[in-house]
Amino acid sequence: MQQPTQADEHSHGPQEHQWYENDPERLKEEKNLVREYYPQFQFSIDKQGCATWEGEIYLLEEAGYAPYSPMRVLVKCPNEYPKVVPVVMDIEKKLCGKSPHFESSGRICVENRCTDNKELYEGSMRIKDVIEHSEDVLKLYWASLQEGADIGGQPHGEYAFIKDELDHGCYPLDRPCLCGRTGNSYEDCCNPKVQLIIDSWTGCNRDKKQKGAERCLCGSGRTVRKCKMRRHCIRYCDPSHTQRSLFKRKLKEEIAKQRENDREKYYR
Repeated sequence: MQQPTQADEHSHGPQEHQWYENDPERLKEEKNLVREYYPQFQFSIDKQGCATWEGEIYLLEEAGYAPYSPMRVLVKCPNEYPKVVPVVMDIEKKLCGKSPHFESSGRICVENRCTDNKELYEGSMRIKDVIEHSEDVLKLYWASLQEGADIGGQPHGEYAFIKDELDHGCYPLDRPCLCGRTGNSYEDCCNPKVQLIIDSWTGCNRDKKQKGAERCLCGSGRTVRKCKMRRHCIRYCDPSHTQRSLFKRKLKEEIAKQRENDREKYYR
C-alpha cells in the first residue's frame, strides 16, 4: 500500500508547521520517554520534516517466548500526530506479507485498533507506546509460529473500526482518520467503507428515496420526518441504535472468519 512508503503520502512541506513545532514540550517528553524505555532508538528529522525514531525491536527469552532476531523499524510521525497513529515500517521487510499485521509494503499495522493498548488512541499515546505495540505484534506472530498459539481473533481493516466504535463510541467524523494513511478526515477516509459493511448487514439501500412517514434508514427507529430529513440521523455506533445487537453478532461472526482465514493462510 505504500510506494515507496506510505509515510511519504502524508508528509508535509517546509511551509507547514509540524506538530513538534507547535508543541515543542511534547517533543521533549517523547524523546525523553523513548530514551528511557527504548535507548536503542535514535531520533531524527527526515527530509520531509517529519519526526522519526529508528531502532530494533525483539523478543526476550525471559518473557517466555522463543527469541527472535532483531527487527529494525522506523517510526514516522505524520503532522496530525498525536491525533493519528504514526507509521511503523519494517525497514528490512523481514516479515512483510507473512501476517495481516505485516503488510507487503513493510508497514506494521498498529493503527487500526488491533490492540487493547488504549494509550494508542486516547490522546495519551506516546511514541514509546507505539514501539511497545510493535513488539506486541511481533510477539503474537512469533508465538503463533513457535507454539501454535491462538492469534486472538484480531479484527483487520474496517472491522477493527467497527469493533472500536461499538466498544468505545463513535469516532468524530471530522477528525483525521486513525489509519494515518492519507491525512484525511475519518468521514472522507475509512468511514464510507465501514458504512458499506453496516449497510450490507442491515440490507439498507441508501439510494432509496423515502417519504417523511417512513422509518429512517439510519436505524434510529424514528421516521424520516423526525430525523429532520436525515440531517440528524444517528450512527450505527450510537448507544441508542436499535440494531446494536445485530451489529455485535455480525462483527463476532466476521472476526471468527478472519481468524480462521489467518490460520489457514499464515500459520499452517
